[in-house]
Amino acid sequence: PELQRQPGYMEQRSLSGARRGTLFHAALRAMDLERIRAAGPGLKDEIVRTLDALVQRGVFTPEERAAVRAEYIFTFFVSSIGQRMLSSPRVEREWAFNWLWRDASGRAALVQGVIDCCFLEEGAWVLVDYKTDGGEAAEAIARHRPQVALYAQALSQITGLPVRERALYLTRRGRAYVC
Repeated sequence: PELQRQPGYMEQRSLSGARRGTLFHAALRAMDLERIRAAGPGLKDEIVRTLDALVQRGVFTPEERAAVRAEYIFTFFVSSIGQRMLSSPRVEREWAFNWLWRDASGRAALVQGVIDCCFLEEGAWVLVDYKTDGGEAAEAIARHRPQVALYAQALSQITGLPVRERALYLTRRGRAYVC
């Protein structure tokens, strides 16, 4: 006999790319930077412990936890930009903002956003935007550069400190690109 298809509510659905990105951001924010800094050779284990704790606390489902690749988080923390962030005296992650943007003619628009990560380095901000989507680096940089530039302008005006560097961190490539 032929097997019948399961009802829709019983079917396993894969997570969308946008949902995977949201989960990656949430996982990075959940990382205790003091524990990450102190982890040394146990860094991978610390990351896995934190991700597993998110399931135990009901923040992630087991399926969501499986979608967050610990090696991507590890690669970020051991990258040059990740090490610089960990050395910073001030790190902000998933920092929501509202900002009144004005163009050259004086027209205004309210910009709302969330800065993935920014940290102070030598008295100025380094802005990092994480992207979990695939594709070519050049295409990703071109696609996301306007957003990163706008966020840098907002960050500088809101805090009164300059943005010295803007970076796009592509998780699948495991590296940051100047944006």
